[in-house]
Amino acid sequence: ADAGHVVATERLTLTDSLRDAVQAVPDPHALLRAPPAVGAAADADADRELTIEDCGDYVAVRGGDFKLAFDRSRLGGLISWVAIPRSHQEWGDLTRKPSRELAIEYIWDGHGPSVCFVRAPTDNDRGGATAGGALDIASQVLARGLGNILRIATHKPPGREGISYASRWEKAKLFELHKPIVHFDAHIRTLEDPIAGGSMTVAEVSFSQTIAPNHAVDPYFEVDYHYTIFPTGAVHLGCRVCVTPKAAAIMPPLPRVGLHMMMPPTFRQLVWKGRGPHENYSDRKSSAFEGVYRSTVDE
Repeated sequence: ADAGHVVATERLTLTDSLRDAVQAVPDPHALLRAPPAVGAAADADADRELTIEDCGDYVAVRGGDFKLAFDRSRLGGLISWVAIPRSHQEWGDLTRKPSRELAIEYIWDGHGPSVCFVRAPTDNDRGGATAGGALDIASQVLARGLGNILRIATHKPPGREGISYASRWEKAKLFELHKPIVHFDAHIRTLEDPIAGGSMTVAEVSFSQTIAPNHAVDPYFEVDYHYTIFPTGAVHLGCRVCVTPKAAAIMPPLPRVGLHMMMPPTFRQLVWKGRGPHENYSDRKSSAFEGVYRSTVDE
């Protein structure tokens, strides 16, 4: 290679630098210890009182310039997140969409954050674990020698056909999961800072789901969601996923464990905090450093 060619790189994260670079939501106690707002900023926060309204099938959390709605009748998810300019405080019925000039809806068609265990299968997923497939042949060649490669490649032990990862996911019905809600709670709470003193009022919305294929008796997963909504409009989501003992005994390797949500198609720019700038599955993870990255939907 030419002089100056980069052979390898590494990055060490400095906590203070990262915190300064990213406007992330810190833990509640860190928010309480932040310098108090003064002057115009303090006056602006004075009208940001949080309220929770029971609207039948959904619960609405309202702040000074935003409103969130949580469905508690079906899946228990965040179904609407609307930001309204200060000049328009009379929002009316949540089911009536405000005009484009008056509001920004961050959730598309009611699909807020929801736990997700699947992704589109790749060619390796479809054949990488099949008896006689490339990975299986390679492992047997290493164990039995190159002289047996033809016999190994053409031999499929009885009962081992069709054991690709994708077929195992389909057999486990991971693409047919149902997520009924089993518990829902919403309340206003005051957070106290025992170190620096002071307090902050927040809204908390919690709900649980048992996840299983349609018509299955025993659930695969038990999931708890916990939303904390701050007066500023910042939202913190914590999610806890547990695999049931029966599912753990039969579950194939999961395609993924993450959260899925849909945003309006008019959104064209994105910023994320995490690994990047390219995809970071295990084969490329070492070269995808933690950071704050920007891109477009088209890219």
